[in-house]
Amino acid sequence: MEIIRPMYDIVWLFNEKKAGVYKDKKWGFIDSEGKIISECKYNEIWHFSDGMARFKVKNKWGYINAKGEEVIPPKYNTAFDFKNGTAIVKQNNYYGLIDKQDNPLLSFEYEMIEPCINGVRKAKKDGKYVLLDNFGQIMI
Repeated sequence: MEIIRPMYDIVWLFNEKKAGVYKDKKWGFIDSEGKIISECKYNEIWHFSDGMARFKVKNKWGYINAKGEEVIPPKYNTAFDFKNGTAIVKQNNYYGLIDKQDNPLLSFEYEMIEPCINGVRKAKKDGKYVLLDNFGQIMI
């Protein structure tokens, strides 16, 4: 059964019922029925995770939601997948933590923040390590 017509140069496998597609040197997204969620207009993209996907325009990363709406504008130097409602992002050489509404949960003052494992994440500030919960609250 053919889901989409052969019209893209590259098609990713589906993740959260969405797939990245590449056409005319730009990336976009389609759903599992082949419907365009986001036109091919991005320099880079990443797969959907936790209902959000990263996209890159002019060397800055932002996020779209499952409807293809740009809910977080491209303003971050580096961005990672959303997991459990939070994402690690980098701005001006420092990492911070945001929620899906782009609210800062952890200020941009960390040299490194690791993904959350079993409800705990490690971060480094001024050469020292700290343990945080998923939402950036200091545990130890």
